Amino acid sequence: MLAKWGVGLRAALGDAAVRIDHIGSTSVPGPAAKPVIDIQISVTSLEPSDEFMVPLTGMGFVYRADNPERTKRYFREPPGQQRTHVHVRQLGTFSQQIPLLFRGYLRCHTSCWCAARYSLGVIPTASRNARVKSEARGKPQRAAIAPMGTDRAVGSASFRRQRARR
Repeated sequence: MLAKWGVGLRAALGDAAVRIDHIGSTSVPGPAAKPVIDIQISVTSLEPSDEFMVPLTGMGFVYRADNPERTKRYFREPPGQQRTHVHVRQLGTFSQQIPLLFRGYLRCHTSCWCAARYSLGVIPTASRNARVKSEARGKPQRAAIAPMGTDRAVGSASFRRQRARR
């Protein structure tokens, strides 16, 4: 799917796109990924926007003017297509470089704890556990990592008791 979009984007955007990169979870081979293609288009400037807005909307991408992140212009897939997020960012900015650095790190360190936790879905589980425990106790609780399929966060007293029984 990305190859199809990449060729079409390059043809439509021409010199307006300095770079077109596959970013996000589907850009890293190995770990499980959400079924969303993330594409980052790097341009020399976000203004004037006609240089990229007209070609992208001409391809059917839907501009999301309500996107609160002002460091990019955000587009969604044409209706009826696989979910695709197109992030247009200014070349050389922090917001443009971070997705590329993160992708590069995960590609080089596929066995690192980041990739493993990302792939196993532990990070969303950790935030859910922290929220549930916080609400139950009526006070803020720091997030703890919980193994998939468990309700106990690693490091919690109940988790240590459960491990001690084994």
